[in-house]
Amino acid sequence: MVWGHKLPHVKQQVAGSRLQTRHGSPAAIYLTPLPWPAAMQAYPTIVRQEGLKALWTGTTPNIARNSVVNAAELATYDQVQCLEV
Repeated sequence: MVWGHKLPHVKQQVAGSRLQTRHGSPAAIYLTPLPWPAAMQAYPTIVRQEGLKALWTGTTPNIARNSVVNAAELATYDQVQCLEV
């Protein structure tokens, strides 16, 4: 499976961005407690409130970006190999 190793990372990004995204003044943000103490507590809450699909938010743009990066990496790698021989 080509994308298998990337998929769990997407769920971690969703929980991580939810933990990091808070609005308001710096003082208000500092004094406001986090909605969850850790990412593992965020998963059930996100699924309960927004559904299972919410864990896959941002998957399509992430795959598109990774495809471009991987294609460029592969092309560069092939060109460097041709130069070395």
